[in-house]
Amino acid sequence: MKRALTLTISCIIALTVIGQSPERMSFQAVIRNSSDQLVVNSTIGMQISILQSSVLGLSVYVETHKPKSNSNGLITVEIGDGSVVSGTFASIDWSKGPYFIKTETDPTGGTNYTITGTSQLLSVPYALYAKTAGNGFSGSFNDLSNKPTIPANVSQLNNDKGYLSKFMEKDSSITNEIQSLNVRNDTVFLSHSGGFFVLPRPVSTSSNLINNAFFESSGILSNAMDSSIRKYGFSYAPYSTDYRSYSFLIPFDGQIKNLIAAPIQNSVANGSTVKVIVLINGKPSNLTLDITNLDGFNFKINNTESIPVKQGDYIALKYVSKGSVAPGTNFSAIVELASNPKPNVFEHYIGELYGGGIVVSVWKDTSGEHGLIASLKDLNSGIDWSNVSSTLIGSSAQSRFDGRLNTKAIIGQTGHNSGAAYICDTITYGGFNDWYLPSIWELTQCFNSAFIINTKLGATNGFGYGNYWSSTEVKSEEVFTINFGGGNVGGNLKNQTDIRLRAVRRY
Repeated sequence: MKRALTLTISCIIALTVIGQSPERMSFQAVIRNSSDQLVVNSTIGMQISILQSSVLGLSVYVETHKPKSNSNGLITVEIGDGSVVSGTFASIDWSKGPYFIKTETDPTGGTNYTITGTSQLLSVPYALYAKTAGNGFSGSFNDLSNKPTIPANVSQLNNDKGYLSKFMEKDSSITNEIQSLNVRNDTVFLSHSGGFFVLPRPVSTSSNLINNAFFESSGILSNAMDSSIRKYGFSYAPYSTDYRSYSFLIPFDGQIKNLIAAPIQNSVANGSTVKVIVLINGKPSNLTLDITNLDGFNFKINNTESIPVKQGDYIALKYVSKGSVAPGTNFSAIVELASNPKPNVFEHYIGELYGGGIVVSVWKDTSGEHGLIASLKDLNSGIDWSNVSSTLIGSSAQSRFDGRLNTKAIIGQTGHNSGAAYICDTITYGGFNDWYLPSIWELTQCFNSAFIINTKLGATNGFGYGNYWSSTEVKSEEVFTINFGGGNVGGNLKNQTDIRLRAVRRY
């Protein structure tokens, strides 16, 4: 199996600014050979180019370096401090971007550059600094032009100048808005008949994981008033005696479910009931449990109800007794909060310059994320499909899905030595040599993304009008093509030479 020579870029940062342009930039990279092994303690040959406008744009500056890698395969160079091939680094006008950095590397230390990579310089703070540093505001109010007039006296602050001259109290009292606050346990009471509110408590969980949280609460119930339990006598009192309530803030969006409750000390009297209620933002929900004397000390579960909640809501577990319970009966309950499923987020996207080319399709399966990458330009517009043009290859070259399999079958023909599949299979492009001729369905992915690709690459390097070769054979002398002018799928003779060619690879 072919392996790509690899250069892993660790960082590109601007370091020093002198005058109107950067003096140099620091560049680091990790070098690996074709066996994916680090190239350590070795002299590396490298050529660095600054490209203007696009990945295939004009080289405004080129220099070479011969750094030595360390024991981790890491090399560091100063761009602007190498052996100049062309251009002047200090004269680059960074305001006329975008700019791209192209690296060409020879792991053996020479000038046979077998590793190439191009990436955009997405931020040039030094250029922004150079544009503004010379004309910045001193910070002094007196240096401003068209300064507003600031009134010298309070009497000048009148409505004609946009200021209020006096404050009108609507009810003639300037003190009745002042509240006195009184805190008892977790409840804040307001004066002047202002009511009260219960403060949510911080999350108290037996397990607080990324995707789940378990909220615990317990309380002692009795027929008599208990100093540790505040009995509500307000609007919501479905039963007549005490309950215990704890409040917890919801840490993430999700679903409240799986209420589990049980008496853990003493018992419930015959004919009596202890009801456990889950409250969301102070309101009773359908997630409840009834405990009777027949349940003993066994736990009961309600997992049939599910309540959607959002981060910032709060949950309370409430115990209400109807009838009699033994003095000091202790109840415990647990509810589970499960987070909502994470959105289907992709690491890469259609139109991204990645993997030696440009991404035309992304998808996920049980093994992770995958994608289809097309070369950054047509490889040839005047080549036949194969120099063996009238022999039926058969099913091994007729896959509509697997272009790599088709390509292997095409180049494996007796007498085959040239053609579209041969070019894709033998090319080293963008630092990778695992390119192949796309199947008809893979070529369809290229067509479906053509609007995005052409917007990114432009008319010159984007997909053109006319037919493109696929690797999917139709019959002995014919293969599938797609006309990118209208998306029509058709068959063309293998020996035609007016068909466009674009290579693909997968990640």
